[in-house]
Amino acid sequence: MTNTLANPSDLVEFGTFSDTLVDAAVESVRREADWHIAPRRTETIRLVSRAALHGEVPLPTRSFPDAPVDVVSVARAGVPVTGWDQADGVLLLGGRRAWSGRLDVTLTHGFAKCPAELLPVIAQRATAARSQRDPRTSSFSNGVVQMSFRDANQRDPVVAQYAVIGGVA
Repeated sequence: MTNTLANPSDLVEFGTFSDTLVDAAVESVRREADWHIAPRRTETIRLVSRAALHGEVPLPTRSFPDAPVDVVSVARAGVPVTGWDQADGVLLLGGRRAWSGRLDVTLTHGFAKCPAELLPVIAQRATAARSQRDPRTSSFSNGVVQMSFRDANQRDPVVAQYAVIGGVA
């Protein structure tokens, strides 16, 4: 097991899956959601902007009532930034300040454990990984030519509930 979101024992009601299949399914969900989801952890995230941003800086995470985002500190070039606040998934820079370049934001975020409604999605993706076919793929064949199509922007509706708003990450 290399992931920390779910393991085969979390998915027993949906079937038997190897560590490799669960790891692949979890990676797929995390990539689609644009963040780690669980477990809760404290980490420093470097935000980079080439253009000057004013006031609100989106964070690459989500805040939920039972999994709030707590910004611990903000630094720019190693110097602590003061006068900031936070709102739902946004770092608020006080006054008319603008920033560009890099900000290092230390925050605590994520659920204590994988949300229950994501487990069937992970199991479905583990099953698809076993069969080597993505269930979101459509195929066409006329006997001579065979083609497969998949909308790269298509999100699972359950995963979308946990995804970073606006695809910030």
